[in-house]
Parts: sequence; C-alpha cells; structure tokens
Amino acid sequence: MINRAPILPTKPFLEGKSHWLQLVILLLLCLAGMLVFSAVSLVAGLGIFGQDVIQQPTAGFYRFSQLFTAVGSFLLPAILFSFCHDRKWFTYNSADTAVKSWKFMLYVLLLAVLLLPITGIVVYFNQQIQLPDSLKAVSEWMRVTEEANNHVLEVLTADHSWHTLLLNILVCAVLPALCEEFFFRGTLQQLFCQWMGNAHVAIWVTAIIFSAIHFQFSGFFARMLLGAYLGYLFYWSRSLWLPIFAHLLHNSLSLMLQFAIEGQNVASTEELPLNQQLPMVLVSIALAVPLLIAVYRKRTVKDDIVSFHE
Repeated sequence: MINRAPILPTKPFLEGKSHWLQLVILLLLCLAGMLVFSAVSLVAGLGIFGQDVIQQPTAGFYRFSQLFTAVGSFLLPAILFSFCHDRKWFTYNSADTAVKSWKFMLYVLLLAVLLLPITGIVVYFNQQIQLPDSLKAVSEWMRVTEEANNHVLEVLTADHSWHTLLLNILVCAVLPALCEEFFFRGTLQQLFCQWMGNAHVAIWVTAIIFSAIHFQFSGFFARMLLGAYLGYLFYWSRSLWLPIFAHLLHNSLSLMLQFAIEGQNVASTEELPLNQQLPMVLVSIALAVPLLIAVYRKRTVKDDIVSFHE
C-alpha cells in the first residue's frame, strides 16, 4: 500500500475573501491564541512556580506568562494568517525580505536614541490631560489597568542587577519587538493598506490600535507616535525586520536608561521640569528630522533590500 501525503487545496483559504472577513479571521486567531496560550502558561506556571504565584506572582512567573501570551496572541496568529493568505509563512508579513544596507540600520540606531526625549515630553503632556466627568468610569478603568501594568514592571525590575536587566531586555524588548511587529505592522497594517488603498491611513489606524491595546492612557500618544514611526519604517523599507530592530532598540534603551537612573538615584527626563526638557527635545527633533528624511529617501533604492527567495 502506497502512503501518499495529503493533498492541500490549490487555493489559499483567504484568497478571494473580503477584507472584513480577513480581519475577523485574524482577530479570531488572535483571540484563540491568547486564550489557549494563557491557559497553558497558567497551568504550566503553577506547576513550575507553585500555587503561591496566584496570590503573589513572582518576576519569573510574569516573564514566563508574557512569553506565552506574546507568542500566542501576536506571533502565531500573524504567521498562520500569512499561510492562510499566501500558503507561505513569511510572505504576507514581509518577513522574507531582509535589510542589507548598513545605513538603514545606523539611521534607526541613532533615531532610537533621539526619540527617547521626544517620547518623554509627549508622555509629560499626555499626563496633563484629564478626561471629562462623563468618561469617569473609563478613566477609572484605565487607571486601574495602568496601575496593574506598572506593578508588573516594578516586580520585573525590583532586582537591580545586570542579570535581571538582561532577562528584562529579552522579555520586555526582544519578545515584544518580534511578536508585536509581526502582528501590527506585518499583518494588521498590511491588511488595512490593502483594504483602504491608502498606506498613510493604514499606518495611523494601526498605530492607534497598537497604542490602545496596551491600555495605558498616560503613554497613549507617545506610543501612537512610536507605532506610526514603526509603520513608516516598514512602509519605506518593505521589510519587517527594520521596525523589529527599531522596536527592540526603543524598548532596550528605555530599560537600560531606567536601570542607569535607578542605579544613580537621579530623576528621569519625564520627571524633570518642562523648561529643562525642552532644550534636549528641540535638539533631538533637529537631529531626528534629517535622519527621517534620509530614511525616506533611501526607500527608493531597490538594492538596499533583498528577498530571501531571490
């Protein structure tokens, strides 16, 4: 008896499907992945870290849970969606295209440093915004959620050591950069761009969703601007790896800056008076704008990217 491999349908599952249906399927994949992987991480976490983590979660349990949640909620749904769309795992999300120009990488590295004071002052102004009384319930819900997120960060950074810093960079920088960019820029932004026919609208809509999904109002506008920046890097470079690199740098530098500030017991830039922040911000903007223009101009140089299939 001859064993034959199963014959897959010749037509990808999502081919010819409306954008509405594609979005619904993507969200269902995201929801299913989040529920399944969260349940698995909880069961496995209880077995590894003990029953006490339910009442008092440890840093190790938080890192373990975030690993499962990020992969299940963002990375796996994005990869599955790409396969359903093109019968290829890394084509729809442009993960099969690498950036080979060192200039792109250098520009992004410099921009990661310059964007820190800019996002800091945006957070400063964001914190001054008070929602109207009619949204009091929403405001309270966001406050509680933000306090919970801040508590997790405090637990993760409580042990002020280089070992902890490296673990936090892995969990809070490398992992989110990879998983979130696959989902938001590589998949959701691509879908919106095809649906709306306007890349700029798709970039900003995705950036708003990217910021809102973190449920932290005090950093909403800064995260939205960061999402738009990552979206344009993806649009200009046509490679998912450039926004992944930029996202990783931003989160890593933020963690390292916090680590250094706590070690020296000095105020962060967000805690400085406005008149002390402004000169640093103006210098950062003056230096960042030419770099962004340089990245924009290099978008037309086809030799700066190479497909892994070529």
